[in-house]
Amino acid sequence: MLEPDCAIIEQDDSVYYGVLKISGKEISSTFLPFKDEEKVLELYTHLVEHHNDWILCCHHLVRYQDEWLVALKYSKNNIFWRKDGETC
Repeated sequence: MLEPDCAIIEQDDSVYYGVLKISGKEISSTFLPFKDEEKVLELYTHLVEHHNDWILCCHHLVRYQDEWLVALKYSKNNIFWRKDGETC
């Protein structure tokens, strides 16, 4: 099975917009970047546990350059809050 890949089209502050490439499909996605693997795994675990929330759908982890990206269903209207207190 191939690992998910992505193509970043646009960057807005600390949020990336682009396409998640997985299983031969391309899904428009919002990507939250993290350098810390522990933090990204904490967020990913939370997303898996609360997968029925529409804003959290289509989540995957992708390694992109030197960052971990959490891929969420694309929306420029979403505001994300990170546990470290920063909004994305």
